[in-house]
Parts: sequence; structure tokens; C-alpha cells
Amino acid sequence: MIEVRLAIPNAYNAGEWRISRQVIGPRGGKSWKKVISQPATGGEYRTSLEAGTYKETYWTNGWPTSRTFEVL
Repeated sequence: MIEVRLAIPNAYNAGEWRISRQVIGPRGGKSWKKVISQPATGGEYRTSLEAGTYKETYWTNGWPTSRTFEVL
């Protein structure tokens, strides 16, 4: 487990902020499993995450913005 610190955006007319982890199924199929979801009202999120690929998504004015990152 690695401790991470993520900035939660505080955008105008912000919506949801979410972290998801990439899961690989037994046949090799990939999907995203939600880790946390909360309002995008600014601040910082600190937690310990297992190694893997993660996606951070937040919605502003109904439009999503995403980025992926690796925890090694």
C-alpha cells in the first residue's frame, strides 16, 4: 500500500469527483471499480492505495474530465 495525496478540484458549478481502480477479469477484460466518490468542492484526499492503474474523474457543468495514474 502506498500513501497518496490527491487534490480535489473546486471548479465553478462542480459536480462529482471520483477515483476508480482498473480491474482485469479472468479472461483479460478490463473495467473500472469505484474507490471513492464525493462532491468536487475542493480540498485534498489522502489515502493508501494498492499498486495498480487508477482513474481520477470529475464533472464540471455536466462534462467529465479524466486522467489516469499509476501507483507502483
